[in-house]
Amino acid sequence: MSTVGTLVRFPGIVRLSIASGTPVLRGQLVTIDGSTHLAKPAAVVGDRIVGIAVSDSDPDILVVDIAIKGGYTLSVVPKTGDTFLVGSPIYQDQTTFGQGTVTATASKVIGWVVDPQRDALGNLEVAFYLDLEA
Repeated sequence: MSTVGTLVRFPGIVRLSIASGTPVLRGQLVTIDGSTHLAKPAAVVGDRIVGIAVSDSDPDILVVDIAIKGGYTLSVVPKTGDTFLVGSPIYQDQTTFGQGTVTATASKVIGWVVDPQRDALGNLEVAFYLDLEA
């Protein structure tokens, strides 16, 4: 991931993997399956929407490009020792308020992890949910 300040990706177009046989069509709302961490069309009320498909998914390489709320992604300092996966919600840490954690607490949800690989500064790429109000 490339970083300019805390801005990582602008425009916020992210390529996510999909399961074979689960096509995503341009314009569909996209969510991430909690068990497989693969993108799929939102199917039920309550699915956390991570973005909107900007094109049909590619059935050969099993990916879909989605647009992120706000049009950009940000670099966030993760809590040491936490394991982050694509699509993991990231929350404000209760003890070190300037860090993000995967532990659901009374703190606000910051967004979702776009790339679990830490950058040169040790930060993660994070985007906002479409249903997040802040």
